[in-house]
This record gives sequence, C-alpha cells and structure tokens, in this order.
Amino acid sequence: HTSGLSHGFDVTGELNRVDGIYAKALKGRSRLTLAEFTDRLSELPLLFQPGSAWGYSMSPDVCGRLIEVITGKTLEAFIQERVCGPLRMVNTGYTISEPERHRLAQVYMHRGSTMMVGMKQEPSEGPFVLEDITDSLDTGGRAFTAEQQLKDGSAGLVGTAGDFARFC
Repeated sequence: HTSGLSHGFDVTGELNRVDGIYAKALKGRSRLTLAEFTDRLSELPLLFQPGSAWGYSMSPDVCGRLIEVITGKTLEAFIQERVCGPLRMVNTGYTISEPERHRLAQVYMHRGSTMMVGMKQEPSEGPFVLEDITDSLDTGGRAFTAEQQLKDGSAGLVGTAGDFARFC
C-alpha cells in the first residue's frame, strides 16, 4: 500500500481531495471488468509520491490486473487454478449460487453504541453505509452473483470457515 494510489474512503473529498476524485470517477465500478477498472484508475491522481507513505489503496486491484495480463487468464480463473484448487477450497469464489446463499454470514459493525447490519461499499454511497442485507444480499455491487462484473484483487471473495482454515 505504498504505491500512492488511494482507496476513495473519503467520498466527499472533505479530508482528502483525491479520495473524492476517486469516488466520483469510479462510481458504478462493480459493473466494470478488472481491465476497465484499472484503465479508469490509471487516469486518476496519486495521493502521495510512491514509496513516501503508506495507506490503504487499490493497489491489490492493480496487482490482480497484472496477474491477468501476465497469465492471460482472468483473476478469478487464476485464483481457482493456483490457490483454491490446489488447497481444495471448493467453497470459495466471487459468486454464491442461489441454493447456497443462506450460508452467507451476516456482517455486523458498530456505529457508536448501535450495532448495524450489513455493509455497502459503492463509492458514491460512502465506504460503510450500513443496513440489513439479509434478504437481498445487496452489498453495493458486491452481491456475489454471476452478474457482478468486477472481480478484483482487494475484495469480493467469499468462502467457508473450513476453506479459510485450508488457506491459513
């Protein structure tokens, strides 16, 4: 996370003008392919000179795109072939089939003294717009369905605790 890229957490740009630029330029990113996403990202300013600071960023997404270019495979196919397959992580991926959706754990966060349920991550709506997503599984573009285009390097994989234990 020393590339100078931002993550766009400050969608209003109040604290960080660059984050506001990222949020606006990458709105609707879940409908993009990783190639389209990184093409858009390449046109945006850096938050800081590479190597001069550390900050959460979209660098893992760029690394995912590099994997696609180098291997000639989608990141999803590469992860299945080189990570999930060899480790027998059969319940890990970017999508969840309809019959398996009931297995998705609920996400909880605190907002002050209130427990909130669910998390949306669409940049235009802020980094953590919380609501109950039990029925819809709509996580702001990360609905874990086949319609979700963006399968990136920094988020989106879901799996079972058993699969995670195989990874660790």
